[in-house]
Amino acid sequence: MLAGDLLVPPLAMLVALVLLAMAGSALLLLFGGSAAPLIVSGAALSAIALGTIVAWIAEGRRTLPVGALVKVPLYVLWKLPIYARLLGRRQRQWVRTSRED
Repeated sequence: MLAGDLLVPPLAMLVALVLLAMAGSALLLLFGGSAAPLIVSGAALSAIALGTIVAWIAEGRRTLPVGALVKVPLYVLWKLPIYARLLGRRQRQWVRTSRED
């Protein structure tokens, strides 16, 4: 179970990757390719949205107000530069956290 959990990226990254796949699939379709990749990535995005809504209805209403759900796309956009930095400029050395005695 833990290995399966590690295979799934954070939700914001997952949404960004699916949106990137949808954009690539749309370009492929424009240049005469198959519509299947666009349909699959659209289904994946729909499943993510449905799963998020069901989880919010089941458990999240007490913690997260509806107004916060509206801000989720902005949160994903805010995370994109962080993920780009992760791919481009990775930290190569360990930075030890200072501790107080």
